[in-house]
Amino acid sequence: MAARTAIGVAFGRVCYRRFFRAGIVIVLSVGCLWGAINLLEISRAQTFLQLGLLSSIHAHAHAMIFGFVGMFVMGFA
Repeated sequence: MAARTAIGVAFGRVCYRRFFRAGIVIVLSVGCLWGAINLLEISRAQTFLQLGLLSSIHAHAHAMIFGFVGMFVMGFA
């Protein structure tokens, strides 16, 4: 019985590490890239109040918040 418990604990650690790495990679690549593109568009127009960019800003914020919250809630609960 102890061997099964040790295997289960080892699998859990590996699974959490993979989940954490995947979450960090997605947040830093997709989320940050999207934010950088939004900032580039804002700097080009020199105004934050653009109706065409509003949906992109909301989608970026939604992805970042749910990315971080999902990573912490599902990965470490």
